[in-house]
Amino acid sequence: MRDSGFPRDPAGLHSDASIGSIPATVLRLYTIAEVSELTRMSEYWLREQCRERRIAHHRLGRSYRLSESDLGQLAAESRVEPRVGSLTPTRHRPRHGA
Repeated sequence: MRDSGFPRDPAGLHSDASIGSIPATVLRLYTIAEVSELTRMSEYWLREQCRERRIAHHRLGRSYRLSESDLGQLAAESRVEPRVGSLTPTRHRPRHGA
């Protein structure tokens, strides 16, 4: 059989082989369904964010894919820092009719 010169596993999903100078681990791209399961966000919301270019992603044909670095960027950009002094006790309002 003639060797085409292409790796047998182009996405690097099933081996530790590298493609050129890019390690196979860099090439792991997640589907919207996989990201939805990992993040507990709806597939609709994720597709909409990709369509509107609000989150980093890769476009393969008509499909959206997110790399591990895209997921890290999504997590970093969505992080909300606490307010200064937010650990101080708050006053509770008395209940009506209590």
